[in-house]
Amino acid sequence: METVSAALQYLIDAVFSEVFAVWFLVGLVIFLVGVGLIVLYTLSRMIGYRTQGHVIGAVEHTKIKRDKRDGEIVERVKKYLMPVFEYQTRDGVTRQMIGSEGGSNTTQYSTGQPVSLIVREDDGYDDVYDADQHGALYLGLGFTAIGGIIMTWVGSFASAFGVSLLTMLALAVSKTISAFRNRSARRAPHTSKHKGEDKSFTADELRPIEDFL
Repeated sequence: METVSAALQYLIDAVFSEVFAVWFLVGLVIFLVGVGLIVLYTLSRMIGYRTQGHVIGAVEHTKIKRDKRDGEIVERVKKYLMPVFEYQTRDGVTRQMIGSEGGSNTTQYSTGQPVSLIVREDDGYDDVYDADQHGALYLGLGFTAIGGIIMTWVGSFASAFGVSLLTMLALAVSKTISAFRNRSARRAPHTSKHKGEDKSFTADELRPIEDFL
């Protein structure tokens, strides 16, 4: 009887450990994504320089992703807008560059609108941010808070069942490694294609913001 009871207790502990580890991993991933967004936002403000510019329009980018499901290639097409800014570099060169942040917020601009920009110059292109847009910071803080709450809740709940933090971390790492291996094994070659990643565009692609409303 004691053997059966011990085995049952071991099974219960193992199941709860798995559940807690999964939820702890979810919270950890969300937390790290938030931290990454905050770091990216901070670095863009620290490394770049401020300059004045204006919106000259927008371009529509197309992202094509192909996944293999049940032996068939499933294609998903997603279109999104990116604003295009015109400004002068510190050397006095006038540039027209696609912004580093876009999406649905692009339609909030109007063609010709003056904007305060933060520019980080690089070889062949610039990273350009609207200095008055703080969406990445707010999103990062939100993700960090949600991830922290999930990890705290899971940790306190797991301790009540005698599941240690070290056990959850070990299981979380194991599941992460397993998930990456499975994903790599299922991934078909050339499953994704991106257009416009080099931030270049043609005159035909550039259109007034108002055309997309």
